[in-house]
Amino acid sequence: MTCRGWVGCLIAIALTAAAGCGPDLPERYWRSEHVRYFSRAADTSVCPAILDEIEEHGAVIADALLIERTVTTYYKFTDQNDFEANSGCGDVGLACAQNATARSFDGFDRHELIHAYLAPYGQPPWLLAEGAAVALSCQRYPRPTGTWQEAFAAPHPSTEQYAAGGWLVGYLLHMFPGRLLPRLYKLVPYNATADQFARLVQEIYEMKLDDIWAAAISVPQTPMRCPWECERPAWAADGQPRALEPACGSGGVQLSVDLPAGGVTRWRVEGQGRFQVRSCDGSEEPMGVVTGYGGAGLLVAPLLSGSYFVDAVVDPGGAATLSGSVDGDGEVASFTCASAPALPDDIAALGKLAIFYPGSQSSRFTGFATASDRDSTMSVQSEDPNASATMCLGCDLASCFAAGTIGPGVVISAAPGAALTAHLTWRPRHL
Repeated sequence: MTCRGWVGCLIAIALTAAAGCGPDLPERYWRSEHVRYFSRAADTSVCPAILDEIEEHGAVIADALLIERTVTTYYKFTDQNDFEANSGCGDVGLACAQNATARSFDGFDRHELIHAYLAPYGQPPWLLAEGAAVALSCQRYPRPTGTWQEAFAAPHPSTEQYAAGGWLVGYLLHMFPGRLLPRLYKLVPYNATADQFARLVQEIYEMKLDDIWAAAISVPQTPMRCPWECERPAWAADGQPRALEPACGSGGVQLSVDLPAGGVTRWRVEGQGRFQVRSCDGSEEPMGVVTGYGGAGLLVAPLLSGSYFVDAVVDPGGAATLSGSVDGDGEVASFTCASAPALPDDIAALGKLAIFYPGSQSSRFTGFATASDRDSTMSVQSEDPNASATMCLGCDLASCFAAGTIGPGVVISAAPGAALTAHLTWRPRHL
């Protein structure tokens, strides 16, 4: 169970204190104008440079919402065990925020920081509070399938509530001025009923909540506005591998990528890192994370022209490089199996391969030019839970398999429908 809002965590901390056993909080202290940062003395995964990262993040979010900066306190725990034992957040698992104080074992938890920035503006119902944190930290959740009223009444925390809140607030931020969100945040009381919430949304946005909800869940991709991620330092997709360099050598790093022309993009990560590619414009985008563990990780994705960002993580004590390139004339798939293009990449050197297939009314087929003698498994990620793809021996679609060796003659068949990403994973070689 996770706790991503501050009200429930405040209760948990109060109960812990009442029992006479206060939390054992990190004691090493760094400070800047708007940030008070605490960590364990032996924790080498963070350094004072993290202050600059959070200062910049707070400034970007404040500008996007036209809110005042607030002094934010951050408690960084060494790992999940330290967090669970000593944070005082109760049985919450990952992270929590209390007023303008964030507590997490992630050194730069953007979700909890959003809670902290907005805390001075009110204590709204969970659907709005978690929705703001999900949307403004650019998290991705499955498309909601129920009504907003069901999500409003859902227990906290729950995936249903996070997903619905993220899609709803993401749509509000994408379609309306950002300054309206803190107004709503301040106006809606924590104990508001669903009807009161709907009335206040209509008062602020001059549109019925039912209509906003219908529009939000009908868009092709997760609606979002990512002011931090999409305004990070530019990263060139020129084929050159570059080191991923988080503020303190490990942790998260976000980079913006401009693709003036669409085409087949190739993204390759090597080392102790992982990444995903997201769209800033609402275009179809790959789903899932590609890692450099057990061999290089490769993402092959036809993308439209526009603005994108890379969201990457480097493990503590590790190092990782990322390269990207764009081929305006490249092909990933054919609508005819017999003419399926063969990916030229040396799959024997890979630990993971992800292939992105944009939405289509027809099946799509991809082949391979090289081989690997290691067994692979394939999984599919999509906004549509019914999306599917399989590996087959040639164009005999009756000879398909979920796991096995891959080489020339093997074809991936992606079913028609919504965009999907096929993830192939190979077992590491044993020396």
